[in-house]
Amino acid sequence: MKKIAVFLVGMFFISMSVYAQSADSTRSQRSSSDTQQQPSNKFNQQDYKLIQSAEVPESLRKTLQNKEYAGWETGKVYESKKKDGYWVRIGTGSDVQNFFFDRNGRAVNSKGPGVGKSPE
Repeated sequence: MKKIAVFLVGMFFISMSVYAQSADSTRSQRSSSDTQQQPSNKFNQQDYKLIQSAEVPESLRKTLQNKEYAGWETGKVYESKKKDGYWVRIGTGSDVQNFFFDRNGRAVNSKGPGVGKSPE
């Protein structure tokens, strides 16, 4: 009987230590992946400020004349606080499109010409 009790207590401690190690490694993996994702999030809403249509530079205006960006005048244009890019939101409700441009007005993002995940 003593042997069974000692065996069960030993198994309990072994299983708890294995669980603690796996939980610890999961936390470490999550932390490192969060850290890696944060810097790559180029389009953080806090990094942009809303600007008026009249403030949109000519280089970006020229790009926005493309039919793909029709309606940008009634959308919202944001400028990067670092002055290194622009974010244009066109549409309303669930039909909103987000476009991103560099400081020279060229569309950026690998998902298509200027299309990207909304920073909101």
